[in-house]
Amino acid sequence: QDDPQWSQYFNTLYPDGLEYQSIYNRRVIRGLTESGDALDVPRVVDHWFAFPSEQTRQSFIEQVTAQGFHVQETCFDDCDQGVVPYGLHITRTDAVDLETVNVVVTDLVKRAELLGAEYNGWGAPVVKK
Repeated sequence: QDDPQWSQYFNTLYPDGLEYQSIYNRRVIRGLTESGDALDVPRVVDHWFAFPSEQTRQSFIEQVTAQGFHVQETCFDDCDQGVVPYGLHITRTDAVDLETVNVVVTDLVKRAELLGAEYNGWGAPVVKK
């Protein structure tokens, strides 16, 4: 069936935000595994966000610090240029196995989206046993 607007693709086949994030999570974990990582060993995990305002960022900070996250940065190298004026970098010590990462990231994404913010991914150092 002809679909010049690709509506079937974008509305049915294309992954939504959380599905796409799960794909990204698997890619990061695959990279860690290929480097010999022991995924079940807790380590500091970094998470990045972009908020629409100082107020929404502060509301998010209050929520996540109650969950054990720590604020690392609220302004990045490009914030003075207006690229990410309300950025946020938080960390928490967690394992990076797929189940743990998906639970943590899903919660963060949902909290951020409720405030109109974007989740910009996570990263962690390689830890070997």
